[in-house]
Amino acid sequence: YAFAKVVDKGLVTAGTPDIPIIPDELNTQVGNDGYYLDSDEIALGRCLPDNPLLTGTSYVYAPSTVFTTFESTQVIDSLTYYYRGPYRPLNQEEWQISEEAIKGNYGVFGGVYDDNLNGKVDDYELEYGYLARLFPLYTKFDLLKNTEYMGSAIADAEKVLTTMNSNGESLWMDGCNKRANTVHEITGEHIGSCSVTATIEIIAEDSDGDITVVDITDEVKLQLVKPSALQTEQNNDILFSSFQQCSSSAQCGSDSCCVNKRCWSKSLVSQCVDDLPSYGSQPTGELCTSDYQCSSLCCNKASGRCAPHDTISSQPSYCSKPTGQSCVAKEWCAKHPVTTCAIVKTGTDPYGGVTCAKRCVTVAVFGECSAADGSGVGVCTPPCQPADVVFNPSDPNRCNEAITFDQLVDLANNPTCE
Repeated sequence: YAFAKVVDKGLVTAGTPDIPIIPDELNTQVGNDGYYLDSDEIALGRCLPDNPLLTGTSYVYAPSTVFTTFESTQVIDSLTYYYRGPYRPLNQEEWQISEEAIKGNYGVFGGVYDDNLNGKVDDYELEYGYLARLFPLYTKFDLLKNTEYMGSAIADAEKVLTTMNSNGESLWMDGCNKRANTVHEITGEHIGSCSVTATIEIIAEDSDGDITVVDITDEVKLQLVKPSALQTEQNNDILFSSFQQCSSSAQCGSDSCCVNKRCWSKSLVSQCVDDLPSYGSQPTGELCTSDYQCSSLCCNKASGRCAPHDTISSQPSYCSKPTGQSCVAKEWCAKHPVTTCAIVKTGTDPYGGVTCAKRCVTVAVFGECSAADGSGVGVCTPPCQPADVVFNPSDPNRCNEAITFDQLVDLANNPTCE
């Protein structure tokens, strides 16, 4: 169990009570104009520097908006915000540690700002911790050329405004970026959700089978990451890495696009929003001529207005574009009935042999979204229909390749065509 727990924290919105922002944006440029010219909505969601003492100021929100020290305030978009460090302690009144276990070489924090200079960590000062040991301490991202971000060549050095000279791996960024980038909005889990301290022994075995301990250390932290976080309605695991969040394709790398705040491979998404000359975030009902003008990425070509597409709410609604209309991915295309047939086990005969029969299952699946030239605007097309199977009741080997009915249902939900 945990004696003490901390989570990432952004700026704190002044109010009754004060509300800390939970970081959900990377320290990278999102728009086309530059890092410090992104909207306040983006900037307020960014991670704070892990070590505010590396510079003369605690946090530079923008060149003209600087938080000079802990508890300093600034007015942003008519609201007042405090700077209280990059981490928030949870349930601190139940913490069973104090003093050097809180700060120092082996503490929860590398340091805690002392607002009354008494040399002790008071309860309120737990809000002022920095250099936490959350996993990962530092990270790198695959970014696009000309993207501005906060990075450094040395992992624990001050992160400064840096520009990518080419597509590829960034310099070191604070670990909060990876945690904010992988958090799942339903479960709240992220790459640092579970970590343990372990004792690691290096052992050697000689020819006689005797084992000798070569070295031992208790300064190793193991990170436990679930191989999957959720399952689809067809019980297919979704890998944890599928929850990588983004605000623009610049945060996804050269082979991916940012669609609905997720990074998707360009092999799945026909065209990146960022590659188009004109797009917007128009709500449902507004006039449109392109999917990319709508926040739902669904422009009904029949009505010329943005249509809903919401897969997260308790009552989801789908774009359901008919065959021939443009699309951003197959999920935006209408579903079509697809019939899958197979030889299915039905039981056993009086002699213990397997009996079988031909069975078919029809399931509605999304159409395909593909571009005729492989790189242009995608168009919805009907899904392929799996080939029928031939069943000969007189064939003595008719049940050799028989599958269970559950396996047939899985095949029907994920049809393949050869």
